[in-house]
Amino acid sequence: MVFGNPSVFGSFPIRDENFYRSSIFSMEKELKKIGVMVDFKFEDAAKEFTRTFKQQASSSSIRKENVFSFLECFRKLKKLKVKFPEELRSCIRKEKWLRTRLGDYRSPNECILFGTDWEPISPISILPFINDRRLGLE
Repeated sequence: MVFGNPSVFGSFPIRDENFYRSSIFSMEKELKKIGVMVDFKFEDAAKEFTRTFKQQASSSSIRKENVFSFLECFRKLKKLKVKFPEELRSCIRKEKWLRTRLGDYRSPNECILFGTDWEPISPISILPFINDRRLGLE
């Protein structure tokens, strides 16, 4: 799974190989000259992902499917020991992209993952638990 996987965010501009078939590859030199990105570079993909992530988070349009796909992708890349650029790491930590039971979106360090340890206090407190109902975790 790569950042361009539409199940994380469907807004990445990737050429439609079904439409162009293999004939588009014979035009690689010309496409590159007019600005099409033809070489995969993780840094470039991370920049585009960061831009899209910020945009989606600011409009509160990150859906539960995006969250699960992103976390699965994140897990796989960490297993491969991929080093994330600082801008991406910072974005993931600071943007408000996790929906809480309070009905708002918060950054990861402002959220609590509900578990049995939290049960005694949950009926008498209003805490920013990740909205596990919306995520289908209940």
